Amino acid sequence: MLEHTFVRTGVIARLRRSPLGPYLDSLAIALHREGYAPSSIQRFLCAAEQFAHWVHGQGYGLSDSIGEIFYAGECPHSI
Repeated sequence: MLEHTFVRTGVIARLRRSPLGPYLDSLAIALHREGYAPSSIQRFLCAAEQFAHWVHGQGYGLSDSIGEIFYAGECPHSI
């Protein structure tokens, strides 16, 4: 799904390398199914990537539960 959301292969590769990379396709699919515009999906995915890097920079790991939330598409509606 990332390939349908982003044109630049460098952005796709960067997102896939992020700590939440394994879950971002599922997040993109869930947002698409909910009717979000492609530009909004792009912003959400980049925000998720930034969040993951911030958590890592604070010395914390991303727990499986966070990843599972993204994977399941059960993100809070406020994002």
